[in-house]
Amino acid sequence: MPNWCNNILTIVGEPKELRKFMDEHGALDFNKIIPYPKEFAHYDKVLLPKLIKEMNDYLVQFDHDEFKELHGFYKGQVSLCDAYNDNVELESGEVISGYNWCTKYWGTKWNALGDVELSDTKEHSSMGYEDDKTSVLEMATMDFNTAWSPPTPIIKKLGEMYPDLAFYLKFWESGAAFKGVYDVIEGKEVTKLCWDYNAWTDPDGYRGG
Repeated sequence: MPNWCNNILTIVGEPKELRKFMDEHGALDFNKIIPYPKEFAHYDKVLLPKLIKEMNDYLVQFDHDEFKELHGFYKGQVSLCDAYNDNVELESGEVISGYNWCTKYWGTKWNALGDVELSDTKEHSSMGYEDDKTSVLEMATMDFNTAWSPPTPIIKKLGEMYPDLAFYLKFWESGAAFKGVYDVIEGKEVTKLCWDYNAWTDPDGYRGG
């Protein structure tokens, strides 16, 4: 069970560009932005049933009530297991485990948690976006969780894919006591800050963890 990092992503741009983004990535899926290697997807599919069987075989040693409690806990964990920890040589020639690939290329070991969709758009000021002052900007926001850390490589890739949009990420992880901001404007990383976060005293309150 990881600590959860709470993320709020704000996307700002002209209506036409923002609508295009929403049509293509309105439901956030890291795999559609930086695809998970097919080699790991294959091993996950093969290994997951084996891991579930091994877990069930292990749990039968406990008494009935304890078994039910542990089984309920571990069943949820195994469904999100790190079944791809062995190193594999990818088509690119890189030798890496699935876990390390995810943390390297996504910034977090799993995809975004749950069904993540953009909010409705609304007019918004530039928020630092270098725009023509006569243009009308809109913004959309997305609130989601990731395991342990924010998905900064994903945000960077989105900025490169949509250079006419600005991406502003705020994140909080109360368990490890950090929060920060990460901004990508015109396809370039412009802000990357992280600092200590005490959820009990911080004006942002309790987020993540």
